Amino acid sequence: MQTSSYRGVDALAPTKHFLIRCQQRGIRQQDLDFVCQFGTSYFAPGGGVIYYLGSNGRRLARRRFGLKLDHLKNTVLVFSSFGCCMTAYRRSRPQRNWRAA
Repeated sequence: MQTSSYRGVDALAPTKHFLIRCQQRGIRQQDLDFVCQFGTSYFAPGGGVIYYLGSNGRRLARRRFGLKLDHLKNTVLVFSSFGCCMTAYRRSRPQRNWRAA
């Protein structure tokens, strides 16, 4: 996995759990970059960052670059406070206790 950096988050060392979850959920490296670039960022409990790619982010990607990211609908990426990719999953909407970053 390559190093990527968006909005101050560096994905330097993905955890084993993260790699397994990405493989199980069919999320590729390129998809991770799209979620971080077009997704909405939230502060995670414990000082991390959460990226959520909802309909607004997918619409933005389609308008600006002609990208169809429908296969990434409702994808969530969680980064720890020390810059490690922790997990990836799908969620129907952002959690209520997530605060916008």
